Amino acid sequence: AGFHEVLLLFLLTLSSFTSHAMSAADRCLEPMSEGACSEYVLLWYFHPRSGECRPFVYGGCGGNRNQFASRQECQSCEFCNCYTCF
Repeated sequence: AGFHEVLLLFLLTLSSFTSHAMSAADRCLEPMSEGACSEYVLLWYFHPRSGECRPFVYGGCGGNRNQFASRQECQSCEFCNCYTCF
């Protein structure tokens, strides 16, 4: 493969990684949303101001992406900053 093909492959890989990291960081920065229905589902959300995961009661529908089934899953947000996740 020539230099240009290798460079293009590198840039595409980097772009994909950066896009995924930004998406994960955005998820962690969304405000907690309980949803609109009346179910009682205990989930976790990342509180960006404190930098920690907190439990909340989810109504079962609606809401946003800042909701996790376990504290351990939520803790992936603790490695995020404003631009990237590790």
